[in-house]
Amino acid sequence: MKRHAFKFTPENIRKIEYILPKIKYSSYIGNVIKWLENFETAEIELAIDFLMFFEYIPLNELQSRLEEQISNANSNIPREHLILLIPFTSYPKSNDIIAYLISKLRSYSHMQASGRMDITRDFESYKYSKKTSLLFIDDFIGTGDSFLKSYRNRKIGQFIGNNDELINNDIYLLAAIIMNKGSEYLKYKIPELVIFAEKRFNCFCTQNSPFLISQGAKKMKALALKYGTGLRVLRRGEQDIYYPLGYGNCEALISFDYGPPNNTLPIFWSSASSWHPIFPRIADDKIAQSSAIKKSVAFYIGIMKMLGLSLYTDYNVLISGATYKYDSRLDHSLVTVMFLLNKKYNEIIICQILGITIKELTAIYQYGKQRRLLDSKNTLTLSGSSFISELINKAKKQKFRSKAIRNFERNNLIYVPNSFKGVV
Repeated sequence: MKRHAFKFTPENIRKIEYILPKIKYSSYIGNVIKWLENFETAEIELAIDFLMFFEYIPLNELQSRLEEQISNANSNIPREHLILLIPFTSYPKSNDIIAYLISKLRSYSHMQASGRMDITRDFESYKYSKKTSLLFIDDFIGTGDSFLKSYRNRKIGQFIGNNDELINNDIYLLAAIIMNKGSEYLKYKIPELVIFAEKRFNCFCTQNSPFLISQGAKKMKALALKYGTGLRVLRRGEQDIYYPLGYGNCEALISFDYGPPNNTLPIFWSSASSWHPIFPRIADDKIAQSSAIKKSVAFYIGIMKMLGLSLYTDYNVLISGATYKYDSRLDHSLVTVMFLLNKKYNEIIICQILGITIKELTAIYQYGKQRRLLDSKNTLTLSGSSFISELINKAKKQKFRSKAIRNFERNNLIYVPNSFKGVV
């Protein structure tokens, strides 16, 4: 339902321009505007903040994340075992896509050829010829209910115990992402379960909310409840089921190319009650060049602007007699991570804020170590702390000067975009 008419001012268009790289250009400007028009005018800034923290995962990135977890599983499961991958929910669930993506990995092909790994849906009828570890797979795990239901209905624990080729107390679960709530629940219910997945916290949790950085967690939760209360999440028979914070109150901020899980806040995907979704739960054609986008300047400029780090020019920072250069073309990702480390955010929250994986964060850490701004424990060195403090001061001065200049500018400006179709 349209609650206001979007004003096409240079400032408003610029805000959307900052959003697009963060959501991997998965939505057109017009669609973003229609989604923003669901809200009242005074709520637009909060709605934009929601998008800045949203984690959109295209197929090629999903495949990359799965490969990362496959590698983790390969390293942690005994080398003499066959790893049997099992999509654990019924067709046509998204894990059919997961099984397909994994089967097309070069690493999987090598491991399958060497007898290290295989895929089956019917593990009960599979012909076991060597010691085997079962690895159940999915794209996303929210509450953990789906896996627990499958585990009990298919009597997986009993099946393992009755099969000599299966290792007792060895059961594995792999996903691109698992919510912390679901991870803790499954480990409590199935103590022998080992999970390979990137972890994400409920977006409004008290200690680990990514919104704490913008100091708007309470207001944003109130906004999600205000509109999410009237948005249907699923139907059971003739009954509409509502979860304003996502199914199972998971408070997820995640979508894949083929749509978000219903654990994601419904304000992003529900089309009930004349609500215009920005990420409908239907597969659309998307721009999926996520790896390049997440390494681009445009991706981090929007995040840095949100953090108050408006650093658009090069700087030389003098620290203890040594000169450290900030390169505005190369150092956006490192400075953004250093800023968050300086705020004492842990790795999981940093990944959640930026929408990157641990592997991608590790690459940024490595660059920071080469610059001697991070130490072996991935914390700020003394030089790193001084460097980020000086950059923050310079950003504040630059922001003050730009405001002063704008006070004397005329309003009849021609809008020129900072980027077009991802090109800066």
